[in-house]
Amino acid sequence: MIKLIATDIDGTLVKDGTLLIDPEYMSVIDQLIDRNIIFVVCSGRQFSSERKLFAPIKDKLLYITDGGTVVRTPSEILKTYPMKEDIWKSMCKMVRDELPACDYFVAAPDFCYAEDGGSPIFHRLRDSYGFDMRE
Repeated sequence: MIKLIATDIDGTLVKDGTLLIDPEYMSVIDQLIDRNIIFVVCSGRQFSSERKLFAPIKDKLLYITDGGTVVRTPSEILKTYPMKEDIWKSMCKMVRDELPACDYFVAAPDFCYAEDGGSPIFHRLRDSYGFDMRE
């Protein structure tokens, strides 16, 4: 008996980098949930992006977001796996100093920070993936 289904999003349920999902998937997922099968979406995407994508059933799912670093229900964070502050700060500094042509961002459980709100990564994540980006 199946009790839980976990699935990736990009390249599995949707074309990479879009917020367009086949409405039939929503129907099938909803039927699975009605049969008491837990449905978990797992992705490198941010929580807000996953909720936008699964809007009709967003409150019936469980979420593993940000590349597996945040585990949550629709209403609360159950577990986070944060990177130590000195490590992510040194990584950002290294990119800024040694790879000035590269974009980067820092993800928190509910939004992402980017140094340059005009950068391609900022716009791609916000406009194509539906991330909540902050400059």
